[in-house]
Amino acid sequence: MLVIVLGNTSFVGIPLIQALLPPEALPYALLYDQTGTVIALNTYAVIVAAWYSGQDTSWRKVSRTIFTFPPFVVLLLAFATFPLDYPHWFTYATGRIAESLVPVVMVAVGLQWQLKLDKEHLLPLTVGLGYKLVLIPAIVFAVFAVLDLHSVAAQAVALQTAMPAMISAGVVAMAHGLAPRLVSTIVGYGLLLSLVTVPLWSQLL
Repeated sequence: MLVIVLGNTSFVGIPLIQALLPPEALPYALLYDQTGTVIALNTYAVIVAAWYSGQDTSWRKVSRTIFTFPPFVVLLLAFATFPLDYPHWFTYATGRIAESLVPVVMVAVGLQWQLKLDKEHLLPLTVGLGYKLVLIPAIVFAVFAVLDLHSVAAQAVALQTAMPAMISAGVVAMAHGLAPRLVSTIVGYGLLLSLVTVPLWSQLL
């Protein structure tokens, strides 16, 4: 419910969209990521993690958790100050800080990931990766084909649904003690397999 539902539409999604689709697709891929995946991470993922980790799931507690979740706070600030021009020094500093996020998150996941698969994880891993990398994009591609949607925006959205499991959602799951080894395995193997599956899906666009 965390790493399979939410896709890696930023760290992996943006570079793959840039590599596989025309330049005009990038704004739509960014829109999908920022107004879809990121908001879901900051709300839905927090609620699911709290619920299944046995934490207090009262409306007051969940609301407090969401509105004090650092990424959600920053997202609200970004929306509130979107039209403003930031000073160059501020943009440069925050840009360098943001660039450090990817290796930090990858290390956090990598510490839990092992190439050797645990037998009890084989079935949920297979089902999870099949759902994320095959079933979800297959449904989206089929619906878009029936509706005759072939614009650049449709292509960007369709390909974003084929991205592997979201790393940040995996970190949230592991931080709450929700099957950390299985989560890291899904994220790790999903990332590797997506380098093959996503280009294959792009051939259907």
